[in-house]
Formats: sequence, structure tokens, C-alpha cells
Amino acid sequence: MTGRMVASICPYCAVGCGYYIKVEDGGVASFCEDVSRSSAVDKAVGAAPVTGVDPSRSALINTGRLSSVIVSKAARAGFPVLVSRAGPPNAGIELARSLEMTLAAFARRPRPYVYSGEGRIS
Repeated sequence: MTGRMVASICPYCAVGCGYYIKVEDGGVASFCEDVSRSSAVDKAVGAAPVTGVDPSRSALINTGRLSSVIVSKAARAGFPVLVSRAGPPNAGIELARSLEMTLAAFARRPRPYVYSGEGRIS
């Protein structure tokens, strides 16, 4: 994940276990974090209209796994592209394919692995 990373220490286990979500529409439109993967996505999705972001022209970039729950939240919000540095479970991949979304994981150099919607990635 490029851009600003926020140091986070979990109050329960004293390690950095937060999830970071970034919405990009050519630049960083919003940046959210939470100890819950699902809550972090909810925050980012909720921040998008407040910051004037059109989800259909943006990507939801995240540090957590792209489970079917995360894929469905992004789809309902209108994000066509999901990117993560973590690996996705099969259910997330299958849902993204059925919804014709772009799902890319292991987002690190030299390039991410694109599981679906390869046409949107250049």
C-alpha cells in the first residue's frame, strides 16, 4: 500500500494489528483505520460521499483479506476495484468474479496478482 501508514498499537495485545483502508480516485480521497477489517471498510465507504468521491471511479485499497463480506460491502457502495496486500479467500474471489469487479491482492512490487477484472489494470 502506498501513501501514509499510521502507527497503530492495539490496546488489547500491544501490537500493530489495525486494518488500513484507503480510497483513491487519482489521489488519496480518504484514509481510515480500525482493529476490525469490516469496520475499517465501513468507515472508508461512509467517508467517500462526504469527501466528494465517486466510488464508481475509485479503488478501495486495504491491508486486510478481501473476504466475500468485504467484496460485497465494496460492491454495494459501487467500488469496481479492490486491492489488498493480503491474499483473498476463494469466496471473495468468486464473488468478485460474479460481480465483474477487479480484485487484486499481494499488492507489492513488482506487481499485484489480479484475480478478476484484469481489463481495468494496466
